[in-house]
Amino acid sequence: MDKPIVIIHFQPLELYPPVMNLLDYLARFHTDVSVYVLTTQHAGRGTRKFTAGGKKIKILRLGKSGSALPLPVRYISYFYFYITSFLMLAIRRPSAVLYYETLSSYPVYLYKKYCAAKLAIFIHYHEYTSPREYLTGMKLVANFHKKEKKLYKEAAWISHTNEDRLSLFLADENFASGPNTHVLPNYPSILWQRKPCIPTGPPVKIVYAGALSMDTMYTEAFANWVLLQNGKFLWDIYSNNTTEDARIYFDKLNSPHIRLLNGVDYAALKDVLPQYNIGIVIYKGHILNYVFNAPNKLFEYLACGLDVWYPDIMKGCKPYTTAGTYPVVMPVNFLAPDNLFIDIQLNKSGYIYKPSGYFYENVYPKLVKQIIAANQ
Repeated sequence: MDKPIVIIHFQPLELYPPVMNLLDYLARFHTDVSVYVLTTQHAGRGTRKFTAGGKKIKILRLGKSGSALPLPVRYISYFYFYITSFLMLAIRRPSAVLYYETLSSYPVYLYKKYCAAKLAIFIHYHEYTSPREYLTGMKLVANFHKKEKKLYKEAAWISHTNEDRLSLFLADENFASGPNTHVLPNYPSILWQRKPCIPTGPPVKIVYAGALSMDTMYTEAFANWVLLQNGKFLWDIYSNNTTEDARIYFDKLNSPHIRLLNGVDYAALKDVLPQYNIGIVIYKGHILNYVFNAPNKLFEYLACGLDVWYPDIMKGCKPYTTAGTYPVVMPVNFLAPDNLFIDIQLNKSGYIYKPSGYFYENVYPKLVKQIIAANQ
């Protein structure tokens, strides 16, 4: 029986571009490798199922997840996912398993403890979770985290999305950096690369793609600034995950300069973004996870040739700030954005074009090579 690599990702794949990118990478460059992905189906609206290109990649959606589910149904779905995932591991007998986030860890913990003591465990965290957040958050996650701590010492790979988050994690866990700790950034494929679209005059077109809320983002502050520009800037928002208060806010705003649109499938985003001049990141940095965040949309905007504006409190984005090159990456005080002038968008004279080099083809080979070797 062909021994597959098993990837466990409790949250629906469609909401997490990095795991979809990894599966695309495997489908493109490792067509002979069998992969089983254990995940759930999103219970919300407007989300099309992701399909990996490779014939040997099988995606099994074990139950549903999401806040739209009634609480009793959610608990049943948790139980079904963890029991079925454990049984799948016991039947398929992989020698290497990659899991994403604490919520996906429990079947791996059980499989290693009872079936495969020498299992090579690969762990990646999309987000940084502080000790306080583990204590005050979902009890299930806190309990799983206590168990997954026992996996860290023998894990073949533990990664976070940037150096800052990895350093915080290592300090929290009193765990020394070593050959099994890594940084694995959230980059898109080189197939996303496009040349910048430099406007010849107003309006300058701004885009935001992703989840949208009023309380954890500079949504209202930036909308007010766009309105004050009287048509010099247009702002389009693509989102399938918009809070109700944000939806009501934009409905009432009813401005010709701002549009709240339905989200687009991730694969289609590379064809939508190049229509714009600037991509924005608007997280307030209400927790350390967002302060030390270089989100995937930063690199997606750059790949498509867009300038990027990010909040000046987001330390995770600062290493990517540019000087004298374009696409421009610049910090912005979204509470007082008066320093954002249209000139820098219309006049790139004196700036040198420097295309993005942040692509997953440059970072996934190391991880995949190790997983394949461990699964022999």
